[in-house]
Amino acid sequence: MITQSLEDLHADEIDNIDDLLNKVIDLLKTTNQIIYSLASEMFESKQIMGSTFVLLLLSKDKGYVLWAGDSRLYRMRDVYFEQITIDHTQYEALKSQRLLDEVNGQSTTTHPASHILTRAMGVSEQIEIDIQALDVKQNDVFLLCTDGLYNVMDQMELGKLLYYADDYASALKTLIHTGVVRETSDNLSAVIVGDRDA
Repeated sequence: MITQSLEDLHADEIDNIDDLLNKVIDLLKTTNQIIYSLASEMFESKQIMGSTFVLLLLSKDKGYVLWAGDSRLYRMRDVYFEQITIDHTQYEALKSQRLLDEVNGQSTTTHPASHILTRAMGVSEQIEIDIQALDVKQNDVFLLCTDGLYNVMDQMELGKLLYYADDYASALKTLIHTGVVRETSDNLSAVIVGDRDA
């Protein structure tokens, strides 16, 4: 439903990336209300229906990432591969409040609170969307993915695969195949944005 709502955008109605950002935010808020209403009609009050999302908007040297939940955006710049988004999970909330002992070896993927979402599309009447402006350089490569991928491939492995990729279509197939072979226990989606294919 999220991707379907974004199909309502028309390029001829958008003047610049900031205009696009505002239209996308409006569409996401409307979609959230639709999902929330559907869930309220279909399920008992204690049941919820929702989805995480990550969205990347790019125009020349400027970009925005929008997200709710634990879907992630990574960026490869030169040899540096970094996670741009911060998961909306209880683990990250505890970490930001310095209530976790990070020395004990538990990580984002192994801590019991790492899969408990604090935000997602459709779980409440109003959605809180994180938005971060990005500076974009010519050879930047972006990976958008769900936890079904990064739970079975750590950040170093993801970065190496992108760095050494001959083309991103093959790299994407390798990512999905690896997730399936390693029997990911969650949904598996990924998109690579870059120009290595050109």
